[in-house]
Amino acid sequence: QEYRREQKLLKSDDSVVNYLRSFDLEELYARSALLERRFVLHIGPTNSGKTYQSIQALKNAPAGAYLAPLRLLALEIFDSLNTDNIPCDLLTGEEKIEVPFARVVSSTIEMADYEKHYDVAVIDEAQMIADPSRGDRWLKAILALDASEMHLCFAPEARDIILGLLDRIHAAYTIVSHERMAPLKYAGHLESLNEVEPGDALIVFSRRSALAMAGELKLRNIDPS
Repeated sequence: QEYRREQKLLKSDDSVVNYLRSFDLEELYARSALLERRFVLHIGPTNSGKTYQSIQALKNAPAGAYLAPLRLLALEIFDSLNTDNIPCDLLTGEEKIEVPFARVVSSTIEMADYEKHYDVAVIDEAQMIADPSRGDRWLKAILALDASEMHLCFAPEARDIILGLLDRIHAAYTIVSHERMAPLKYAGHLESLNEVEPGDALIVFSRRSALAMAGELKLRNIDPS
């Protein structure tokens, strides 16, 4: 029921204004008016290359930030950038890893730094702005993060809310549409996690469940990324 309510919220044009009114926006609007930013909107379904393309821009930034909904995603980007010889720090509510000469930080969205200026910032899974318990973190990041180039990655269902918000603050934006790179098919019920194969996607519905699932996969020597 909560999922259906959230989808209705995202798809209803009338709900956009009402949703924004549910927040105290005056301070955030004032903050956004002081920032000179250009937005690049990566819109597409899961496994369509949204995050990958935005990270390419981040790699070339003198100073950049990646904001994720989960520690595991922040850790994945942290590992990927450092493997590609892009020094990157990690900052989550659970750990902080500082890498010498890092010019990029990968963090959970709750740990976003609003005092620092970035050349490029990537906000992943921005459709989470509609989440009743954590949506304010994405709202604040979109309105108040100081980055010259802001890349927002989100599902098509969030288009109305994100565009409505950016139009409200008169932000300049470019839309990049992404298509799924491989078909997504239901594989049926798994009797055991030992049946997981490379390329499988496991769907869970909370941060706690995602962390628990990743931990269980690691115990079985299965790469959860």
